[in-house]
Amino acid sequence: MDAQRIRQTFTDFFVDRDHLAVASAPLTAPGDPTLLFTSAGMVPFKPYFLGEAQPPHHRLTSIQKCFRTTDIDEVGDASHLTMFEMLGNFSLGDYFKAEAQAWAWELVTDVIGIPPERLVATVFTDDDYAYDQWKKIGLPDSKIYRYGEDQGNFWAAGPTGPCGPCSELHYDMRPGYREDAGPAEADEKWLEIWNLVFMQWTRFEDGTRADLPAQSIDTGAGLERWAMMLQDQDNLYDPDLYAPLLGYIGVRCDRDYHTANDAERRAMRVVAEHGRAMTFLIADGAIPGNEGRGYVLRRLIRRALYMADSLGIEDDLLSDLAVEVRGVMGAWYPELEEHSALVANVLDQEEHRFRRTLSTGRSLLEGRIAELDSDTITGQDAFELYDTYGLPFEVTAEVAREHDALSDEAAVRAEFELALEQQRERSRQQATFAYDDDAARYAELETATEFSGYETVETEAEVVAIVAGGERVARASAGDAVSVVLDRTSFYPEGGGQVGDAGSLRGTDLQVDVEDTRAFGDVIAHLGKVVSGGIAVGDRVTATVSRGRRADAARNHTATHLLHAALRHVLGDHVRQAGSLVAPDHLRFDYTQPEAPAADDLRAVQQLVQERIRENIPVSTSEMSYDDALKTGAMAIFGEKYETAVRVVEICDPAPHVHDCFSKELCGGTHAPATGFVGAFQIVSEGSVGAGLRRIEALTGSAASAWTDQRLDALSEIATAVRATPDTAGDRIAQLQADAAELRRRLQAVEAKTGATVAEQIAESATDIGGVAVAVGRVAVESAEALRRAGDEVRRRLSESERQGVIVLGAVAEERPLFVAMATEGAVAAGVNAGRLIGGVARIAGGGGGGSPEMAQAGGRDAEKLDEALESTLDAVREQLG
Repeated sequence: MDAQRIRQTFTDFFVDRDHLAVASAPLTAPGDPTLLFTSAGMVPFKPYFLGEAQPPHHRLTSIQKCFRTTDIDEVGDASHLTMFEMLGNFSLGDYFKAEAQAWAWELVTDVIGIPPERLVATVFTDDDYAYDQWKKIGLPDSKIYRYGEDQGNFWAAGPTGPCGPCSELHYDMRPGYREDAGPAEADEKWLEIWNLVFMQWTRFEDGTRADLPAQSIDTGAGLERWAMMLQDQDNLYDPDLYAPLLGYIGVRCDRDYHTANDAERRAMRVVAEHGRAMTFLIADGAIPGNEGRGYVLRRLIRRALYMADSLGIEDDLLSDLAVEVRGVMGAWYPELEEHSALVANVLDQEEHRFRRTLSTGRSLLEGRIAELDSDTITGQDAFELYDTYGLPFEVTAEVAREHDALSDEAAVRAEFELALEQQRERSRQQATFAYDDDAARYAELETATEFSGYETVETEAEVVAIVAGGERVARASAGDAVSVVLDRTSFYPEGGGQVGDAGSLRGTDLQVDVEDTRAFGDVIAHLGKVVSGGIAVGDRVTATVSRGRRADAARNHTATHLLHAALRHVLGDHVRQAGSLVAPDHLRFDYTQPEAPAADDLRAVQQLVQERIRENIPVSTSEMSYDDALKTGAMAIFGEKYETAVRVVEICDPAPHVHDCFSKELCGGTHAPATGFVGAFQIVSEGSVGAGLRRIEALTGSAASAWTDQRLDALSEIATAVRATPDTAGDRIAQLQADAAELRRRLQAVEAKTGATVAEQIAESATDIGGVAVAVGRVAVESAEALRRAGDEVRRRLSESERQGVIVLGAVAEERPLFVAMATEGAVAAGVNAGRLIGGVARIAGGGGGGSPEMAQAGGRDAEKLDEALESTLDAVREQLG
């Protein structure tokens, strides 16, 4: 039974038993800030299990894409994956153990035909009910094993809270082997194929348990394991989910997966598994980066490329591999086709970027190794190479091993990981707001703040809580940094890309200047400082929003919607919002776009926004259900999690025949009453912030006008400086650039003529050491590029005289010494390594460098030591030649 048929059979089975089939949620776990990725089948249903949202049906079933980071380094063997599919059925306060166990057995034995004699069940130690149910179904006592929490037969959300026993079905992979051993004693024999979680109790701090008011079922069955079982394979990579991918990779590296050696097979599995995972992650909205999901995705991409490089695959691979993934998985997951252009563009850009890193990485690292005070690299060396050049630890370790410069890989990796974590912690600390923002402190309040900010900017309210110095306090005094919670407020909390409101809280003899506003669940916190008097819980205050700041933010938020609509109109419907910042002074908009928009397209976007502003189209809002909003054509932002009731912001001309609805989005932010209030609109920058991800920064209102005035003033100054008018300044600058280019050409011609003469002299004066001509000299050039050209000329002269040689040249440019070293093929064969040679030479001049055995460059700090450094070359070459 192939994977597609397994998915359909499972889904049909539970739909026939009154389950609602729910499409897989994205891997990026939208709406759950506690998770980087969707790691289990029940993750999308957490709000239903926790009673935070109303489920669409009391019985659900899904085939959920899942991703876990814990096994990334283990992928490559035959049993580990990062991405997998989880078959699941769920009961939300409806059926319980009897039905869940009976249906699991029926599906596995009667429908898909697994022989009952190859199955055993496990139950929690004291779960007599589940034990008896398996006996009623037909399993003998010898086929039912009782295991405790340590063996995994118990599920808990945490030390306290919902929990319950588990029951698992296991398949015998090796009949006749250790017949008396159960799953906990012989995991090489048994394959877990289904886990039934019975959410039965709530656990208290003292360890006691009580029945939940509504008992639920959460089950999970790994599709890859079912495919392995039903296709009679002994590992996860031979079934039809991976066989086509491994076949394609085999073609690209000219190897057959089944006859390749162990190292090659491991590398092929890594490329296949990571290729599948990265394709889905990008299609689900992840973009490579240096933090969070982006960091994990980039790690997968680079690990896959490193393994591909070890297989000799040098041409573009990943976007082609994504096409193969789409061929295997696209019939069930249409998002792969929908976002195929984005996936291909992101992977191409990342691959090209990293292949450049790989091509230079060895040279960089070899230079570093040549400069080591000790014989081994350290974790700090590895971290600096990663931090500066993006060189992964695996590449660093591999090159170091080649040079016997890695004495204890585990210790070096541990030091590298520590340095990496310290850097991330510094980044987190720098990004942390100065005031207390511990969500747990606000969750304890068990209250909700009533928000009235859409209707008014001033509200009479009562102080419900105060947080100062990291603790809840009853009172705060002048000078204290505080977070104040009110029973109602007109302050808009940071959300949807819009910054939080600022303003003041005033009462009898008290004033708090509010600098920011944030939401923690249903609680809105006003962050600021007590300016005068003291504020206490129970005080009555007037909460007043800064009108100017609110109006500026609203203007920029409306402009953001206009910009989003204009981008989709000009560039196409593939454009999706990927992030935004709506501040009072500017707006920032991130969007998906495979390549940089043409200047004409960007100009068209700006003109379209300006047209809609001039038309002064009304901006209206309404509340409705999420489903109804989507039916009206409202856009939901990809990756966002929405409540059942949503707010829709429309920019629609009241005359239906005029432009119809230009923009309609789900949005909780504040907006201008009409587009005319935006005033001016000016795009000030557009650029890439990652593969397939672009960013626009723009200004509105008086800020846009001021920006334009500044540019006009600058243009006038430039025109005066080049002796032109603003209208003719462009032509005048072009002429000056042409004149400068001609002067550079003449200078290069003079340098080339002089360099050829000097190169001839250096080549003729080369010293013979063990049959290798060593040409050393100082040349008068002004750049590293000119120095390389001089080296090429010396090498050419040696080649003309049929001599194998080493060339080391030095120059002083901008008061700093520069060096280049080159070695012919014969010299390298004799033992010369230009990368190591240049490191020792440059060190005398206070510098360092590196490169390949054939060519290397270096720089120094002390120009006066240039000649001394060059003089050391002959001894260094003698040492290398032995």
